[in-house]
Amino acid sequence: MRLSLAPARDHPGPVDGAWWPRSTDAGAELPGLIAAVDQRLDVMTLRVGLHIDAWDDIPRRIPAPGRAVRVGWFRSMDEQLVTLSINGKQGITLQVIPPDATQESAQAAFDRAVADPDGGRHLTARTATLEERDERRT
Repeated sequence: MRLSLAPARDHPGPVDGAWWPRSTDAGAELPGLIAAVDQRLDVMTLRVGLHIDAWDDIPRRIPAPGRAVRVGWFRSMDEQLVTLSINGKQGITLQVIPPDATQESAQAAFDRAVADPDGGRHLTARTATLEERDERRT
């Protein structure tokens, strides 16, 4: 899963992390994102919001253990963001890195998404690096 999350839920940045899907097929990509966020943050995602024009094959619901996650599509939200509503907790906003991005530009986007805007430090406690991803794939 090409996902980077800020280690603190009260992260001061405009997004809580970044996600680099392999395609714009929401039906194929969202189940993995939901499972990864649920596992990494020990939460239960209840709803996903995304921009309707940025995605193909957008289902109304995504099956998840013990529930069906509702998917809302909007024209009023930023095309480069996905939001996840979490059971009993503050939601998560992720920057979506275009599937055709280069590894270098994706890594820069991951770094920016979890950077502390006040100190410029990069928060990496829950960040899966692209190198780790590549090692798992081989």
